[in-house]
Amino acid sequence: MNYIHLTIEERACISKFKEMGLSLREMAKLLNRNVSTISREIKRNSYKTSVNYSVIKYSPTVAQRKKEDKTENKESVVVSKYEQSFNISAKGIDIDNIQANLENGILTLTLPKKEEVKYERKINIS
Repeated sequence: MNYIHLTIEERACISKFKEMGLSLREMAKLLNRNVSTISREIKRNSYKTSVNYSVIKYSPTVAQRKKEDKTENKESVVVSKYEQSFNISAKGIDIDNIQANLENGILTLTLPKKEEVKYERKINIS
């Protein structure tokens, strides 16, 4: 069985997609992964936070650290933490056509706008 582990970049994408409210299926499609891989990743590496533990968070750096702790080959690997947040209103975004590309460690997100439907109405004034 050949399995390619998720990279830190993919884990960062999962975190961002989760914040954006995307479904597991949408995340899997954007990352070209199986839905069960995304589900398992979030389930294994989420933790509860806040006073009453009502908020569940997913951290890509915690997930990466857990993965590295499990591997036998513990060569010096530098994992840096990078986090950026931004709010996006789903009202104006065409969710079905969101695209993500991860190339050479650079994540490019394409969030196309929905086409606005303009209604024109002519009123005759006599």
